[in-house]
Amino acid sequence: MAVDKSAGGASSSGVATSTMDRFHKIVLSWDYVHLVADSKGGGQQAKGLRRVKNAYASVAEYLAVFEPLLFEEVKAQIVQGRSDEEEEAGQDWQKGIVASCTESEGFHKVSMAVLDDFREMVSENDLLLLSKEKFEEGVTPSAYAFALVEQRGGRETISLRTFVAASEKNRDGNDQNRAWNVPEPLMDYLKTNLNDSQLDAVNAGLSRRSFVLIQSSCDRHAHWMKASPWLIGVNPRDLIMPVDGDDGFYPTGNELKPEVVSSNRKYRAHVLVCAPSNSALDEIVLRVLQTGIRDENNNTYNPKIVRIGLKAHHSVKAVSMDYLIQQKLSGVDRSSDGGRRGAGEYDRIRSSILDEAAIYSGNHLIFDSDCQAKLVFSTLSFSGSSIFSRMARAFDVVIIDEAAQAVGDPVQLPATVISSTAQKLGYGTSLFKRFQAAGFPVQMLKIQYRMHPEISIFPSKEFYEGVLEDGEGLSKKRPWHSYSCFGPFCFFDVDGTESQPSGSGSWVNEDEVEFITLLYHQMAMRYPELKSSSQVAVISPYRHQVKLLKDHFRSTFGDQSKEVIDVNTVDGFQGREKEVVIFSCVRCNKEQKIGFVSDFRRMNVAITRARSAVLVVGSASTLKEDKHWNNLVESAKERGRYFQVLKPFTAFFVDDKLKAMKVERAPPELRNMQALEAINEVVVGQELMDVDDAGDQGDEGYDDDPVEADDGGGDD
Repeated sequence: MAVDKSAGGASSSGVATSTMDRFHKIVLSWDYVHLVADSKGGGQQAKGLRRVKNAYASVAEYLAVFEPLLFEEVKAQIVQGRSDEEEEAGQDWQKGIVASCTESEGFHKVSMAVLDDFREMVSENDLLLLSKEKFEEGVTPSAYAFALVEQRGGRETISLRTFVAASEKNRDGNDQNRAWNVPEPLMDYLKTNLNDSQLDAVNAGLSRRSFVLIQSSCDRHAHWMKASPWLIGVNPRDLIMPVDGDDGFYPTGNELKPEVVSSNRKYRAHVLVCAPSNSALDEIVLRVLQTGIRDENNNTYNPKIVRIGLKAHHSVKAVSMDYLIQQKLSGVDRSSDGGRRGAGEYDRIRSSILDEAAIYSGNHLIFDSDCQAKLVFSTLSFSGSSIFSRMARAFDVVIIDEAAQAVGDPVQLPATVISSTAQKLGYGTSLFKRFQAAGFPVQMLKIQYRMHPEISIFPSKEFYEGVLEDGEGLSKKRPWHSYSCFGPFCFFDVDGTESQPSGSGSWVNEDEVEFITLLYHQMAMRYPELKSSSQVAVISPYRHQVKLLKDHFRSTFGDQSKEVIDVNTVDGFQGREKEVVIFSCVRCNKEQKIGFVSDFRRMNVAITRARSAVLVVGSASTLKEDKHWNNLVESAKERGRYFQVLKPFTAFFVDDKLKAMKVERAPPELRNMQALEAINEVVVGQELMDVDDAGDQGDEGYDDDPVEADDGGGDD
């Protein structure tokens, strides 16, 4: 999703500042005790809430509907409290001392001395609850208030913002400009390397409409093999295992540094690139660092890059804001102030890093002496940080990767809404879907370059009206395809027992966990290349099932289990992919109740994550009452890929049964066709495959983690 932001700099900055200040003042003024009490009041609808519509007569009407719902959702998120991961990490009340307090712009700015351990826990834009005493059951502290973390400051200090009182200002503006013209050399390159639907999407993005909707049929359908040559062969990022605290992102170990590449470029736009999560953001930054971008003469160059936000991976450290700040500080003489570094200095340096490359010259924007383009990378949530409101000018263009995850794709998962009240009033209806309903055109990318055709055939028919097309080279055989039970598409009918952990809305199924562990063990034992979390994932709709799977894999394979298999929720896996994906449906009951597993969007995401094999484990008798799940089971039966699994599960994998599931060698005419496909792959830069060996060489994508805070799923 691309957004053109071509309004004047100072004005836009002022609007952004006043808008964020208003948001902060409202949230910081809330009474935490009242929020908790209201959440226990039976879910009564708050006053002033209105149902979401597809079209609005004015900006004022739109804001009048959405602002109250937005705050209703923020309240629900605050009340929901700490995540399971934070509780496991032992985060709790921490003592701090107020070092100073000043009043500015209607806020109290507080500098607080804290232990370094706690300082490392918090991040900019975190919401803290300050209190004179601990919150304990039956005891209300004498004084408490919300505070926003502005800076972690110097050693053992954090800078906070609390609300006092303030006036409000709000302005709005819009400016439509002519479409961008692409120089002939660059356009020739695009025409050569993009398919028709992708080229249409590019032209729409160049139209300079206020926003452009680009819908991919399965998340990412860029012409990977031709337009993205770095994806040919095994992705080097897949070879690096996650470390503690990583959220599923596996980049390379290279400490890449941006290089200045000579070019005759003169004029560049100021571009903000956003992604839903830190790992997804680092994926884009890493690729730009590795491959550069193309100028109007079709020459490759490395743009100026600043990566803003939290948890930048070491592979993109050289362009991260924190690293650039430290580099500047290291060159500053600190003797004049006794070596002290306050939050104000950090702010000044950060602003200078964002603004120093951009200057105006007449009607054109020029980027420093060598005219390098300026690309700023930020997660969507961090783009609301106050750092952007302090910039000297606004961005000309905003590009949002995986926008469907943030604003919703009608057949992909929507954004997670915690507030049931807001959900009932349509707050969960995606922006993408409302744009469509209001009549805005959508550029559809119809060719998929991820899934084996045996995988894509069902989602194409079930969710995309059969228009989904397969790219070249996707039908090649993998070693595990020698057995029908190992892919490309299978449904294992496991009639297990579901249960619900006490005090949760989540579900688990221990029988499915046992079978999935055996299934993975059998595949990894026969095909050692699958002993890698970069190759195999197990996903489930429920958080507690994910936790149970992780525990079981850890007890079976030891502490290194996270290095051999990636376990996540379906919601947490949107936008990502693996060679092999095992999906645990969990629900199994006589009443045939399947909760939010019935959401066809969650089903679509789950079965389209795999490149070469998707193995679905569930109870056919429970799932069949849902039409989409019934169609999937019937599709598996028609293709001979339905397997009923009875206890003991080990009996399913005995030699005699596996021999019966051995796939016959392809006939000569099919082998000749496969050989021809392999030769064609060489033409576009892929490695020649030995059809008889059918090795796993190529078709590699990359791994994203679209989750920034919550995994978005887990409870019915």
